[in-house]
Amino acid sequence: MDDLDQLFHEEPPPHSAMAGDDLKTPYDSVSFQSHFYLSVAIEHLQAIQTFYRATERTLPPFSFYSLARASIESAAYGIWILSGNKRQKRVRRSLKITYDNSSDVATLACRLGVPYDLENVRKRLTEIQAMIPGNRQYRLSSRSTTITSMLSETDKIVDNSVMSGADAWRICSGITHANKSIASKVLETSKISGTETETSSSYLVTTSVTMIAAVVSAAIEYTDHLSELIVERSTPNSSEARS
Repeated sequence: MDDLDQLFHEEPPPHSAMAGDDLKTPYDSVSFQSHFYLSVAIEHLQAIQTFYRATERTLPPFSFYSLARASIESAAYGIWILSGNKRQKRVRRSLKITYDNSSDVATLACRLGVPYDLENVRKRLTEIQAMIPGNRQYRLSSRSTTITSMLSETDKIVDNSVMSGADAWRICSGITHANKSIASKVLETSKISGTETETSSSYLVTTSVTMIAAVVSAAIEYTDHLSELIVERSTPNSSEARS
């Protein structure tokens, strides 16, 4: 992690793929995006660890899934960008995410009374896109890539030992959005004696240690892979810098 810690505080080294990508993304650089995604992924994992230690290894039945979901999703965005084998692909993906996010930023800025020129931002991003010959045929306004499609791609890259990122994300999303059908399949329940009636019973819901371990493991592996990609793309290499 020493190499990664150093990269967090420095510009990408010259003659690295990351430095070359940054030159093509002056508005919202690839290095800034990827480091931000990694920071978000790591912090959510740290929150799980901090809570677990502070409560003397207590496992809440629901909230850990939300934290693991955020970590997986954030890392997936970074992996999706950096896994492009050519610069034009990495830059195109980076610009597309920034373009798609701009509408959400504009909506929030309007609600908060903060100035934000959506038209100018999108115009600038489109100009940047047009400067890269291999990307001119792609429209930033085209349909967005869904997170499930993104996870299907990143799962082909990340070596998940227990559970795929897509499956872990679906489970975590179900719990996060209070989907009782999914919760009934992944959480452990036990009937509370003395609560039975002719039509119903009360149940105690507890955490499935096996399941939470599986989704957190997927989140850790995704985060580790993103950190490895950042180090790899930030390593000086003349031939890679031109890719």
